[in-house]
Amino acid sequence: MSREAKFVSLILVICMLFLCGCEGGNSSSKSVFSSEPDKVTSVASQDNAETSKEATPSSKKPTSTSTGSKKPTSTSTSSKKPSKNTVDNKKVNIYGNSQGNLNGGAWAAIQGDWIYYSTYDAFYKMKTDGSENQKIFDDSVGKINVVGEWLYFSRDGKDISRMKTDGSEYKKILKNVNFFTVVNHKVYYTDRDTGYLYRIDENGANKVLLIEQACSYEVVVTTDAIYWGGSEGALFIADINGKNIKCIESFYPQGLIVDGELIYDSGNLQISDAKTGKEIKQYFRENGGAMDINISGDWIYFIYWEGEDCRRIHKIKKDGSKLQKLSDINAMDLMVVGDWIFYTKTELEKHDGGTSGYSSDRYRMRIDGSDNQMISKWDWKYLEF
Repeated sequence: MSREAKFVSLILVICMLFLCGCEGGNSSSKSVFSSEPDKVTSVASQDNAETSKEATPSSKKPTSTSTGSKKPTSTSTSSKKPSKNTVDNKKVNIYGNSQGNLNGGAWAAIQGDWIYYSTYDAFYKMKTDGSENQKIFDDSVGKINVVGEWLYFSRDGKDISRMKTDGSEYKKILKNVNFFTVVNHKVYYTDRDTGYLYRIDENGANKVLLIEQACSYEVVVTTDAIYWGGSEGALFIADINGKNIKCIESFYPQGLIVDGELIYDSGNLQISDAKTGKEIKQYFRENGGAMDINISGDWIYFIYWEGEDCRRIHKIKKDGSKLQKLSDINAMDLMVVGDWIFYTKTELEKHDGGTSGYSSDRYRMRIDGSDNQMISKWDWKYLEF
């Protein structure tokens, strides 16, 4: 072959190699920068939104992003199996319990997806759908408040104890207490001897005297005010620090609930202005009356007293419509927690002075009256608060 022919052949080989290299480079570029980033972003977003955000800056580097995609495994496991003392579903109460429940003895409370309640011999918690029922404390309690990771309650009606929601770290933090409630991570309580109202931190520290007068009757604490009844037949109102006290005379609070700008009262189920105490309306003026009132959503739940032998659970809309009877069992100590009503069956006794009732078995039912079931059998060996 001539020198000229060899030179031409060499040129042709070089051109072919050059063309092949360009085609291979285009193919590789298309695979890495076009299709792969879409896949990586999709997988990261399905595993965990937070991990997806972390992976976004390096989404053009499949190798490092793929390694980082293992992070959601621990995050996912952590969310499914929280440590024992984490707050269930991250919801934290402002009020440890509703005022209606506190008035009835507060043997049931709710926070997030969990309900905490006491039978006559133990303290339990269950999911709001009724599942995962479990004992957390081997004693009967009352005055239950739940805020964050902590439960506050009384074992003898004269103390304040607290423990974690899993039943650990039990400790008595105060003695000689009558009423108490937890609001905005502060404990408000009345001294059993004087009736004075105090405030302490959740751990029992930093005691502050708020009201230096007897206010151990029908105490209500909201986020910005304190209400209480006086023995002389009057309603007192102060700001949350116990200042600017004013008296509303001829107001006889019973079963007092403050709901926004309104006060709800048992008996005739009277509704009044929360600032002035002026009556707005009454639901029962002549026959019957309401006991153990409780408010949840747009409904008022209560025991409707229709006579000495008839004390049934009813509900009525706040506007006075749709009065409904929910049970044919004589009841007392009404608790409303989420979609459940907890109550105590009342055994009635007739005697010369009329008819009286005493607590008996404890029940729960749905707020529509269905799924009624006994949860604790009464025995005379149990001592109530």
